[in-house]
Amino acid sequence: MRKNLLRLLCCILIINSSAFCCYLSAQSIPNGDFSAEWETGYNGVGKQPAGWKASNVSQMGVKKELVTRSSDGSVLLTNQFVGLFGMGSNAPAYISLGTPWVYANISDISKSDGGTTGGIEFTHRPDSIVGVFKRKAVSEETAWIVLYLWKGTVVSSSPDDKELIDNEKDVLAENGSVTLIGKAEYEIKGELSDWTRISVPIDYYSDEIPEKMNITLSGADYRNRSKIKENNTLSVQRVDLVYKDPVSTEKISLPAGSLSIVDNILYLDGNYNNLAVYAMDGKLVFHSRYPGETVSLSSLSMGVYTLRIEGREGVQTMKFRIR
Repeated sequence: MRKNLLRLLCCILIINSSAFCCYLSAQSIPNGDFSAEWETGYNGVGKQPAGWKASNVSQMGVKKELVTRSSDGSVLLTNQFVGLFGMGSNAPAYISLGTPWVYANISDISKSDGGTTGGIEFTHRPDSIVGVFKRKAVSEETAWIVLYLWKGTVVSSSPDDKELIDNEKDVLAENGSVTLIGKAEYEIKGELSDWTRISVPIDYYSDEIPEKMNITLSGADYRNRSKIKENNTLSVQRVDLVYKDPVSTEKISLPAGSLSIVDNILYLDGNYNNLAVYAMDGKLVFHSRYPGETVSLSSLSMGVYTLRIEGREGVQTMKFRIR
């Protein structure tokens, strides 16, 4: 192992090695890598990632799976037309920590509405939300990454008089007893032909501690029902919360000798999962869900990369150079 460490020092330059941070006490997104077994949809249609709810459709006797699992384990969101005898409208494909709802008005789409209610209990203040995405846009439309944190409760009604508790629009407008603590929103426009890492900072409007959080990842402009385009897709490989602690300076490192890179081979001494390597432009260039003791990085050219790996010490990242 000492020999491997010596080779490591000779073959690569570790940049900012103190960047390994421990987030063991920080709350994370449940099943953020979608590796857990999928479960039956909340409305009985299709499957959905454990911990999430899918916008699969069951209305007017029509059932459509808008959310499916790709062969690589990622989530595929596909907008589809929903209706009978040529009457209907395009439905938005999205997953959420809250519960999707929809009101469809076939005769006047401008009166249709929908979104999400609720979310999960959450009492931390992450710095940003980061995900890895692909997108196919056959028609011009915006896909969305949305996160919001709040405290309090608001009750309202849908156009067909169904009770909505903590509806997204009400929370963001701070209706009822709601205090909006923080929000992150990002519009994905155009194609993403390769897996692309997107980081969205969270803007905070209050110093208070939140009580709840919701995240919605949508392949559609789900807030504007008339703008939803059929067959536009968004693929999601994973999504994480990133924390920064400007007060604490305590850092941890991987145990000495726990990894080394020799001749484009990464040697691991320990149990890790979800190993990812990003180029300096943020694009994902390598991913292994359950790496073994050795991982070949022969596909990488010379340059500086960011390694992200999960293990018993939590989520950790570092930069390294292959010469």
